[in-house]
Amino acid sequence: MKEIRVKKDTLLPQLKKARLFRHLPDEAIEKLIECSRFVEYDPQEILIREHAVEQDVYVILSGACSVMVHQEGGDAYVATLGAGQVVGEAAIFSNMPRIATVLAQDTVRLMCFERTAFLKVLQDDPRSGMKVLFMIVHNLMMKLREVNLELAFERRDDGGQAEVDQLIESLIPAAGAVGLTPQQ
Repeated sequence: MKEIRVKKDTLLPQLKKARLFRHLPDEAIEKLIECSRFVEYDPQEILIREHAVEQDVYVILSGACSVMVHQEGGDAYVATLGAGQVVGEAAIFSNMPRIATVLAQDTVRLMCFERTAFLKVLQDDPRSGMKVLFMIVHNLMMKLREVNLELAFERRDDGGQAEVDQLIESLIPAAGAVGLTPQQ
């Protein structure tokens, strides 16, 4: 990871396209830009490490990131996030450990802000703050919805015990059905 310089005059129009900032006045976005760092990650470099406790939130300016969750057999792919999307936004609400690892798929440029600086800007403009927090909650709800749909899909593919019993019965009939008797 390295800090980068960005042209602020081209950044404002780019950020206005991001869902998080879409409803904010330019002055509020400019304040957020002022309290932010701008960073670049190389391909396969980790932005967020699962289980780490951090307070940084990222807006992807360019590139794509993979979201992965560690499981017994290795890492499981969750999603790909791209320009305009937010990563790590749950850190605004708690000091809980991160629930996933996020790594750069290619060269990724990000706007990074820390929770306390971000909340200070939102407190200075409560109307804009409410809009941003509403969008963050909406993003989190959409991510939760996607996970719930994925879980429902996977559970639908899991066979129930009755299906397993029926399969076994069709392959290996009960002892009395084919004239088999227990040995004496």
